[in-house]
Amino acid sequence: MAHFGVRRLTELDNGFVLAPERYDPRKEDTRLKDDDGVRLFDIVDFPRELIPKGTSIKGWRVFDTGHAADGFLKIDDSSVLQEKPGSAKKLIQPGDLIISRLRSYLKQIAWIDEGVEAEDIHPCVSTEFFVLRPKSKDSIAYLVPFLLSGVVQAVLAASQEGGHHPRFQEKVLRDLVVPRAVYEQRAALAQKVESSIEKRRAGERQMLVLADLIKGILGR
Repeated sequence: MAHFGVRRLTELDNGFVLAPERYDPRKEDTRLKDDDGVRLFDIVDFPRELIPKGTSIKGWRVFDTGHAADGFLKIDDSSVLQEKPGSAKKLIQPGDLIISRLRSYLKQIAWIDEGVEAEDIHPCVSTEFFVLRPKSKDSIAYLVPFLLSGVVQAVLAASQEGGHHPRFQEKVLRDLVVPRAVYEQRAALAQKVESSIEKRRAGERQMLVLADLIKGILGR
């Protein structure tokens, strides 16, 4: 099915961007334009803090896009830096939410729990991630299922630009509207998301114990 849209020159994005993907009408989903909601940029900031140049690599843990999926962040030894990073990395902290701008259909989204930090270990992520940080003391964990929803995923898919490495822009996220019905349940939803992540961490710890048990049985 063909989709049409008409834009005046004065309505083009800065730089007179002519890429048709930028103005795909499918990303302007009417269910997310409802005035009875809260814009995402009113709920979160988008910090861009990078690891300072010259910082020692010791004590840093880098999460690439492959470490995040469906709301969860995989924490394992593969994320610990073994050599100097080849590119800039963004700083994150517990309570943040990360979402990859690359290939939205992979749903590389994760809420950052306390498990990412340890003594002398500092977390950071690939610059492919947008980092969302709450403006208030309210947990934003409830945004995980919202961002994974079919409505939002359709908006992100329609907003991607580029052939080999399709990405969406930060503005698409900033302009999303969290429906009032979701926003009013944010505390209860956040608690359930955080609880599910804690159960996942408990499972990971148990699996490590079982792996050590087998290692002891086999002798290596």
